Amino acid sequence: MTESESSTGPLPPYGPPIHDAIVSGDLQHMKAVAEAARKALYEVEFQPVAADQREEVKEALEALESAITRLDNASGTSE
Repeated sequence: MTESESSTGPLPPYGPPIHDAIVSGDLQHMKAVAEAARKALYEVEFQPVAADQREEVKEALEALESAITRLDNASGTSE
């Protein structure tokens, strides 16, 4: 967290933070900003995953991503 974030709170998920991520060219940062924006848009938030459940959650996430890809391909759309 940067000094400006700690003094003003979380950044809104639009405008400069997203464009700054694009300009940075840092793929991991871009993915993190995209994920944060999705969470804000869709109001999805989970508790941290316990160490003994990480594999189960990773497998479930892979299944979810696969289902999303199938639906995207079937409808002819993608993000």
